[in-house]
Amino acid sequence: MIDSSAILFWVNNRPIKGESLRQLLLIEDDGTFISKLIEESVIDAECERRQIEADRKDVGEELNSIRRMKRLFSKSDTEKWLGENGLDDSDFETLVKARVRRRLLRKQIVEGKTEKYFAMERWRFDSANLYRIRVAKESLADELAEQLKDGAEFFSLAKKYSEDKSTAPSCGFLGKVMREQMRPEVESEIFKAQDGDIVGPIESVDGFHIYYVERIELAKFDDSVILKIEDKLFQEWLKEHMDRVEVSYGQQSVN
Repeated sequence: MIDSSAILFWVNNRPIKGESLRQLLLIEDDGTFISKLIEESVIDAECERRQIEADRKDVGEELNSIRRMKRLFSKSDTEKWLGENGLDDSDFETLVKARVRRRLLRKQIVEGKTEKYFAMERWRFDSANLYRIRVAKESLADELAEQLKDGAEFFSLAKKYSEDKSTAPSCGFLGKVMREQMRPEVESEIFKAQDGDIVGPIESVDGFHIYYVERIELAKFDDSVILKIEDKLFQEWLKEHMDRVEVSYGQQSVN
């Protein structure tokens, strides 16, 4: 049982009480609640500094989003859920306002930065749809490459010979792989290729790889990329502030 009034710890001299933990667990019980509480304290402090407040429209939209997530499709469903968790409407609104303020802060932090980031780091958002054969021996990789040149079907060879047990049953399918996720020796070869090319063998840390390049997708400044950039910029800002945070335990005076 969580004591709602008890101070659990302090973040930059801001008290974190049991009530904050109890509310957080209702929405995001993913095992990282301590770091989440510290994170929320950092965000609260910055929102206060910037005088960021959530308006009624934003709060209402977020309330509806949480109700859908929790499958609270009626007023009685919501009231029952609140009661079961020892909350009232005011508690719920406080929790929702915190989520809205986080979103508004994120918007301020990334504003005017996404296009410049994309221009400088565009390559990170390139991707390729790939299939792969991975083997340990160079001689086998060379033999498979020769068979492919002679017209053998890539998918059959991947299913039969690839030593990657997670992808071999699906003919070596890796799916969409972002350019920044690839090792340099792989990335340099993949992005020289055209759709439909066979690439390799390439020696890498875990063996010899042969790839079927189904499709190359060069990044565009569209909504999905903008969202990824915004997430990255906000997480960078948050990490910088989290790295400087001071967490303490024990008695302190509350101003």
